[in-house]
Amino acid sequence: MSSGFVVWGKRLPVRKLMEYMSAGGGFTKTAGRSTSCRHMSFKTKASQQGMVWILLSICMLLGHALPVRAKVLSLEKSRPVRKVAPYMGILEDPAGDRSIEQLVNPVSAAAFAPIQGEMLNLGMTDAVYWLRLEVNTSIGPHGGAEGSPFVWVFDLGRPFVRNVQVYVVSQGPGAAAKIKKISSQSSQCGFPGRVSRPGCHSAFYLPELTATPQTLYIRVVPLSSLVLSPVITTMKAYQEQVTRKMLRFGIILGIFLALSVYSLIMFVALRERSYAWHSLAALSFGGFFLFIQPLSSEYLLALPAAMVHRLALLALGGAFCFSGCFARCFLHAADRIVDRLLLFFMLQGGCLLLLALGGASLMFEMAYIGVASMAVAVMAGASLIAWSRGNRRARFIFIASVAAGAIGVVHVLVLGGCLSCRPGFSYLYEVGGIAGIGLLACALGDSVKALQHEREVLRVSERRHMELAFTDALTGLFNMRYFRTQLDLAIQCAEPLNQSFTLMMMDIDNFKLFNDRYGHLQGDQVLRQLGQMIGSVIREKDVACRYGGEEFAVILPGGDFQTAVDIYTRLQGTLLQWQEHEKESLISLVTLSVGVAEYFPGEHADDLIARADSAMYEAKEGGRDQLVLSEASDPGYDQAAGECATIF
Repeated sequence: MSSGFVVWGKRLPVRKLMEYMSAGGGFTKTAGRSTSCRHMSFKTKASQQGMVWILLSICMLLGHALPVRAKVLSLEKSRPVRKVAPYMGILEDPAGDRSIEQLVNPVSAAAFAPIQGEMLNLGMTDAVYWLRLEVNTSIGPHGGAEGSPFVWVFDLGRPFVRNVQVYVVSQGPGAAAKIKKISSQSSQCGFPGRVSRPGCHSAFYLPELTATPQTLYIRVVPLSSLVLSPVITTMKAYQEQVTRKMLRFGIILGIFLALSVYSLIMFVALRERSYAWHSLAALSFGGFFLFIQPLSSEYLLALPAAMVHRLALLALGGAFCFSGCFARCFLHAADRIVDRLLLFFMLQGGCLLLLALGGASLMFEMAYIGVASMAVAVMAGASLIAWSRGNRRARFIFIASVAAGAIGVVHVLVLGGCLSCRPGFSYLYEVGGIAGIGLLACALGDSVKALQHEREVLRVSERRHMELAFTDALTGLFNMRYFRTQLDLAIQCAEPLNQSFTLMMMDIDNFKLFNDRYGHLQGDQVLRQLGQMIGSVIREKDVACRYGGEEFAVILPGGDFQTAVDIYTRLQGTLLQWQEHEKESLISLVTLSVGVAEYFPGEHADDLIARADSAMYEAKEGGRDQLVLSEASDPGYDQAAGECATIF
């Protein structure tokens, strides 16, 4: 394709212009011939040379390059994928009343404007357009494997269109032109799984091409915008391309579905409504990307393109509504301004649903974009206000809103024709949607983390209150209330299994005299040290309690008399060590009288305590500083007449 610049009404090749400039000359027009550039004279004035430079700069900036007629596209086996936009011409048909017969002539062919670039972006439009492409191939009609026909596929890039018609024009004998229409029904051959949508497919079989140039005419009726990336590929390359796109599309839908199912499971487990709204929002966004994906229209949904487009807008409107409900529930918007903004956002989501029901016309499309842009701005403002006022969880919603706004700006610029559509833009929409829903999932995760922290704080606080309620502040052992609770529990556990346990009752000998002689502060110190000793000599599952005053009780689950004797022996040993090494400590003056009673199935707790207490008083009466075992073997044993055996 060659190009030049307009100079005084004529096209001057760039090479010739540069030669004149390198000669140091300028151009001037001969008097009386203002529209001709045939009579040019050279001047050596610097001012004229400067004018040429200015003229060249203006032409380059304004894009006044005049391309010549597009070349013929030659298809080769070695190049299975060819981008055909640079070889095509485009003609607008505002009324949509031109027929193929009117275009197949040299005059109409000259009216087609060449396409610049590899993609065509006409922005938002409701006009009908004709595309023209000259193509030939050096591959014979039976150049495929084992003499089978070699198939080429013409793919428009799967835009949202109401109707696509493809015509192949070849020069017949003489001057007559042969016109063949490629129907979408016949193009289904070789496309496994393709649904029947007459006139709405954007990939077509090309008939047997020859070395003689043939011309393709494509009539495109867009929905509300037209963005094309046309290619011609071999059937194998086309199928590989569709497979890759389907795989990517399946992964993206799988991510949306996984996020939705995860949130639904969390809602069932935690009964937190935020998860339900997030699940519905993720499902709606997934539906939106399902409907806007051209592969869905080609292979999944046997619906008209306008209906698929409307479903996509409905899904997006639903996603806005559910996102608003999620934000309002998640932020617990106590702030009146934030709450009103979120309500306004939800109202805008409802407006989007109504606009989606209105159709796919250009007017409704522009109104939909305007309302959606305003809704994103409202959500960003509400989350920013909530964040600035101390709600840290709002930062995730703000970031998601900013990301959605950035993608929306790109989308508006593409639809407006202000930004060239790039192949990566489709990835931008999908990745942005996943990132937005993922950020909301992160917000929920942060909320769960905060909830877990609150529960941990409550658990620690509850544990602390339990300790204060059931722990003796002086000795660090459990108190009387906890003792009665654990004794009843031990009986409940032992009764069904016909098992027993042992209860020890301890009392400090002559502790009243000790307090009178050394004072209550020293007495408290002795109680504290003795509590530590008892806690150090019992087993891990034993329960040591301060029964009251200078009296202690120890429950020995699964223990018998021998277990009690072992604990008493260790306690006495500890006291002897204190007497030897801590002679100045008053604990060395302490002796204990201990009574032990073993539980018998069916015995009441009070009876067990009475027997252990009786054995302890028997130890005191027998001379103190000793252990006495209750020898009762019957639950109805009369404690007054009972017998006790002195061990130590």
